[in-house]
Amino acid sequence: MAGPDHAQDDSRTESTEAGNQAGAGPSRKARRQPVARHMVIERVETIPMTAEERRRAVEALAELILHWEHTTAAATNSEEHR
Repeated sequence: MAGPDHAQDDSRTESTEAGNQAGAGPSRKARRQPVARHMVIERVETIPMTAEERRRAVEALAELILHWEHTTAAATNSEEHR
């Protein structure tokens, strides 16, 4: 994952700064754009789980996915109604 050293590489910051320098002014809100990041997985660690731990992990993942979908849908709807 990207650490603090990579914070300077965030293209959202660069595009906002460029917009401010171009006369857009600080009062204009910059729209968030998806940022592609290259990620390398160095290793995968696994540990044995009991059936109950696996069930709870699957439920937690499902909750996270639902939360993400709800948040994404809400953000999309608010962008469409501007």
